[in-house]
Amino acid sequence: MVSPMVIARLAQVAAVRPGDRALVVSSGTGYGAAVLARCGARVTALETDAALAAIAGRALAATLPAGAVRLESGRPAEGFAGGAPYDVILIEGEVPEMPAAITDQLAEGGRLATVLGNGRRGGVAVLARRIGGAVSVTPVFDCATAALPDFQPAPGFVF
Repeated sequence: MVSPMVIARLAQVAAVRPGDRALVVSSGTGYGAAVLARCGARVTALETDAALAAIAGRALAATLPAGAVRLESGRPAEGFAGGAPYDVILIEGEVPEMPAAITDQLAEGGRLATVLGNGRRGGVAVLARRIGGAVSVTPVFDCATAALPDFQPAPGFVF
């Protein structure tokens, strides 16, 4: 789980506004989804682990108005095209590179916040923006969080 402070800072740099369509990837127990929903976003939360999704469902139902967050299951590295395009995408965890399948789901002017790293508990939080059809990535702050297994490259043979 990403620390609440890191989620708060990622949400802050993503400049979440009321009415934004938001996707939270690898949403875990729903904390990040709840933060974005409290900022006024219409949130889709994507999680593969059924146990974590069940916890998120109970927690979100107890703390937010009905329908504030839509829970979905699927492969995190693919995002959730069924709700695209998104104004804000939050990937909750460290990824080795900006996933093209997910950046393709950003709306024009959309923002994606995540942590880029090499899987060794050290990375940099970044903000990606889609402007004029191109995606630019800006580093924002250093942080350490767990790498998301669904985004890691398949192991290969090394000499």
